Amino acid sequence: MATLSMPAVSTAPVATSSLTLAEIGPGWVRCQEVTAVGIDSIRLRRLGICPGRLVELVGRGDPMILNVSGTRIGLSRQLASFVQVEPVAGSAPASPR
Repeated sequence: MATLSMPAVSTAPVATSSLTLAEIGPGWVRCQEVTAVGIDSIRLRRLGICPGRLVELVGRGDPMILNVSGTRIGLSRQLASFVQVEPVAGSAPASPR
């Protein structure tokens, strides 16, 4: 069984304006804020998406494929739009869609 490991990336944020998880390109980001309310907020927390967490965007489709704490999950672009993120140094740059 293959294990997923988080790459060694700097924890220093890359200077950028506020982006959502739905707007970024593949690579590692740090969650800054979850703006969802109600059941959407609960769903994101249960998936491990919370402020401070490092998340890797693996695939940009709908659903988006994310690596969260070593587990790959599918997340709709609608839910991803509620997650404010910042790219971390050593990851792919954000790319507008």
